[in-house]
Amino acid sequence: MLKKSSLFVCLLLLISSCSDNNETKIERELYEYVSASIRENSDVIAFGSMEIKEIIDKTDYQKIQMLNSIIAPESAALNSVFGMDTPVYFIVEGPISRQGSPKRVTIFMKVKNPDDLAKELEEERGFLVESQGDIRYAEDNEFILGFRDDLAIAIIQSEEFDAGKLIEEAFLATQGEMSIGKQHKILQTKGDFVIGMNLESLYETSNTSLAQLNDTKQLELEKMTKGSFTQTIVNFNKGNLSVESNNYFSDELKDAMFFSAEKPLKVKSLLSKGKDGAKIVGGFSSNIDITKMEEFYTSYAPDVIEMLNDVTGGLYRFVGAGTVLSKLISGNLGVLALASEDSKDFADGVRVFLGSSEAGKKAFMLMRSEFDMPTGTEFDYVDEGIEILLPMSGHNLNEIKGEKKLKMPNGAEGFGSDGLCGFLNFDQLTYMGLSAEEASILDRFDYARLEGGNDGMKFVLQMKNTNDNFLKQMTQLAMSMVPLLMGGMSL
Repeated sequence: MLKKSSLFVCLLLLISSCSDNNETKIERELYEYVSASIRENSDVIAFGSMEIKEIIDKTDYQKIQMLNSIIAPESAALNSVFGMDTPVYFIVEGPISRQGSPKRVTIFMKVKNPDDLAKELEEERGFLVESQGDIRYAEDNEFILGFRDDLAIAIIQSEEFDAGKLIEEAFLATQGEMSIGKQHKILQTKGDFVIGMNLESLYETSNTSLAQLNDTKQLELEKMTKGSFTQTIVNFNKGNLSVESNNYFSDELKDAMFFSAEKPLKVKSLLSKGKDGAKIVGGFSSNIDITKMEEFYTSYAPDVIEMLNDVTGGLYRFVGAGTVLSKLISGNLGVLALASEDSKDFADGVRVFLGSSEAGKKAFMLMRSEFDMPTGTEFDYVDEGIEILLPMSGHNLNEIKGEKKLKMPNGAEGFGSDGLCGFLNFDQLTYMGLSAEEASILDRFDYARLEGGNDGMKFVLQMKNTNDNFLKQMTQLAMSMVPLLMGGMSL
């Protein structure tokens, strides 16, 4: 009998031991909890991270008394319970409502001490902290904050929910297998603000006209978006703000993209000329494979084709929907805004180059009178296309017209060579009509530039002061405007 009892006790201990092992919590880096949470969740349309403490510190708020008195106490309270040196991660789930609200937003934070967090919530914030197993949580209307060990999860959801069950499911999801490939790579990317978009989930949860496509086209779209992501990285640097997007597309979606890099544009040499002393203020250029673009829009965005048909007075439908532009233009486009040496306006005229076929030139000549162009506009039909010189309102072309080669300003480095490029040089602007305060704001900036192609885009807003962080400069600028708004009251 004793032997049987001993055997029974041993079996119970063995079963208990196995059960404990199955429920053992996996300790991970914060981004790894997030990686596991999104692996099996097909509703996730966006995810990423924010360096909240670093972003706040870059404002240098400590040196501004009013801001320091507001931010410092709250920052100290958060730093006492959360590991704010670690990025805060987030997940956004679809579908997106017609009002623009997602189904659910989940935020992941590192906890220093769960007991201290519970005390902060109850004694300082007035929350009721409840328990669901070994998870403690507090809720307030559409918001839940749950925490266990070193992990806190906050959930924002407008739909009705069972708080205990929802937070338990969120913690359970962090214990599964981690994502692989593109998702995991995006989560590991460093940046002040990083966001990844899952195009497959975005398409599957969207409420757009894409649902009106026939079954064949919808299947093609599903194949293109499967495993396709975009990544956007925002950084506040010394002297500038940078926003960079990277496309991690499927082979099918890559093949459908229509920015062209095979034939560099000639617009830079064609357009960068004018009267001696004239200056280039801003510009835009594009290099597009028109045939691929029309194929894409005809197949997957019929609304765009209908819009073009309306704009061209039915020309699309007359010539043959989806094939008009590729018969008329090459996809090479360049625009430069020019100002005279003593200009008192943003620009005195605009020089345009439109790459065109011979058929396109003839069509343009026939339809030229239909376009509402300023009096005095000049046209020149060259081998590569059409050059147009337009005066701005109140100006004539003699102010800028000439053959002198003009220097491209800071910010125009990619003009005429990338798939897409746009720039504005603040140093070339005149500030007539602006107050002294408004002019002083713009005078702090050097240039803005957007450039890129099929693989992604990059936007840079460059300040003239390259020694101080962009956020510090913008904070100082904002604070300098407060006394003006308050009638001269000092801070």
